[in-house]
Amino acid sequence: MSDDGKLKLLIAEDEPDLLDLYTQGFQMFGAEVLGAPDGQKAWDLFQKIDGNVDLVISDIFMPGMNGAQLMDKIKAHSPEIPVFLITGYAHLKRLVEESEYQPDAYLEKPFDLSELFQRIRELIPGSLQAPGR
Repeated sequence: MSDDGKLKLLIAEDEPDLLDLYTQGFQMFGAEVLGAPDGQKAWDLFQKIDGNVDLVISDIFMPGMNGAQLMDKIKAHSPEIPVFLITGYAHLKRLVEESEYQPDAYLEKPFDLSELFQRIRELIPGSLQAPGR
């Protein structure tokens, strides 16, 4: 996390409404959110900022580069950066199982944002504190 305790996230999600929901939810906690509509754009952004993020959250099923492929690239470049994968398709877990790397956390849709936030607090203790705390 940054010196001011803010979490910096890169989120790859091809459904614009979900990307907006995630972005707004994390911003309520003061997080800085960088959003990308697919894996390739997320990878390009990751490289542009030289991997300067605390966490990557990615949908698995996206056109072009999928979330498992994005995870492999990020982990090969920066193994210390946690990757959190999300999917609405249970059968796509096989993509992850066959990947060179494994996610630091995984969540199946549908879920409540509160569940996502809690899982991230477990993954990165001290993150996502309520404003004013």
